[in-house]
Amino acid sequence: MKRKKASNRWLRPTIAIAGVLLLLFIGVKISTVIYEKYMNPDRTSSAEGGSYQTLPEIDIGPVTTKKSTTAQNTVPTGKETEQTQQTEQTGQSGRTPVWDTEYTGALEVDYTRLPGRRILTGEDFGYALYKSPHDANKDGIDDQTQFVMGAKEFLARNPQYDSRAYYQGGYPFERDGELKGVCTDVISFAFLAAGYDLKALIDADMQAHPENYINYSENFDLNMNFRRVRNQYCFFMQHADILTTDLTDREAWQPGDIVVFGNVHASQAHIALVSTRRAEDGVPYVLHLASRGQTLFEEDYLTTCQVNKPILAHFRYNGYNGE
Repeated sequence: MKRKKASNRWLRPTIAIAGVLLLLFIGVKISTVIYEKYMNPDRTSSAEGGSYQTLPEIDIGPVTTKKSTTAQNTVPTGKETEQTQQTEQTGQSGRTPVWDTEYTGALEVDYTRLPGRRILTGEDFGYALYKSPHDANKDGIDDQTQFVMGAKEFLARNPQYDSRAYYQGGYPFERDGELKGVCTDVISFAFLAAGYDLKALIDADMQAHPENYINYSENFDLNMNFRRVRNQYCFFMQHADILTTDLTDREAWQPGDIVVFGNVHASQAHIALVSTRRAEDGVPYVLHLASRGQTLFEEDYLTTCQVNKPILAHFRYNGYNGE
């Protein structure tokens, strides 16, 4: 009997400790679910601390340009012509090539950009450059051009991806010498540079037309509404030109266009701005903030999108200002 009582003496403390640990585990799980559902503006970074995998490049067919040439001429060994050699030196446009000097090699995350790439633009492929008929801030620079300039200015400040970053007033600002933000901030600052307050526009549109927005009543916050991918997507669906998602139509993808990736209904989405630079196959790079540790913000990304984030929509904003 004494031996049985001695063994029972450890049973209650063991059960109590197990119960406390179980409650802590449940509490952490509930907190994580609440954060992901109500507080996180978008879930762009992966569970591996922000790094993301890349998919094999999609076969988007041969490049076609107005000059009926390819970005890279394929010539059998030993049959290179003088014209081919000249093209390799100057590019299709005849311009002296500019080489990528920003790539330094080792990065904290996996990028699609590689060293030794020649910097190409639509001019190299004979593509006409689209310019917006609007100049919202009356500075002599069209909106489409200024969207790219504004995105580059924001990214030049080396923002660090942090979905927990919250700011009174909505727009991110530096705290303790560090700027933190998410992918939607690239779009917001691009628009701000052109004279559009995307925060005010989206807030007003959400209140006037809640039926157009996904999960309208979920955690309505004026400092966060315009920073959610799903809300930017719904706004552009109503107030921007909806363009092709077909990457074989290279010329349709113009600097300053907006691209949404993934599933906005599940809040597993990403958003980026088309840049001026293009890859060797004519597909443009994008300007975006995708993950923690990112050091290059202009990437050859459209054909190597994040896992489970295919291209969902392609927009061009043409001057809607709340009227």
